[in-house]
Amino acid sequence: DLNTIWHSQYGTTMGNFPHTIEVELAKPTGMKGLKVWQRQIGVNGTLKDVRIEVSQDGEKWYDLGTVQLENTREEQDIDFGGTLPDIRFYRLTALNNYYGNDYAALAEVEVIK
Repeated sequence: DLNTIWHSQYGTTMGNFPHTIEVELAKPTGMKGLKVWQRQIGVNGTLKDVRIEVSQDGEKWYDLGTVQLENTREEQDIDFGGTLPDIRFYRLTALNNYYGNDYAALAEVEVIK
């Protein structure tokens, strides 16, 4: 649902960058990349630089590098450059955003198989 968002902690107690999302898939999956959508309503937390990591077991992580997302509400594809086999976990670490505050938000993340 593009009209809902994941958002970092905010309010009277606010977390600082980096902010991390870690996802466990139901079963090991061959992954070619990720599709991401920035929040569709509002701008707080529109992500800029994001580190991508994957894992087969949730303990040993492989750093795929940092990507710069666009400041757009359109779908953005992050291509891994080939299929990574048997991935069970992925992790996105937001390093900053386009508006200079400590908020992080995303509408959706989808695996590209």
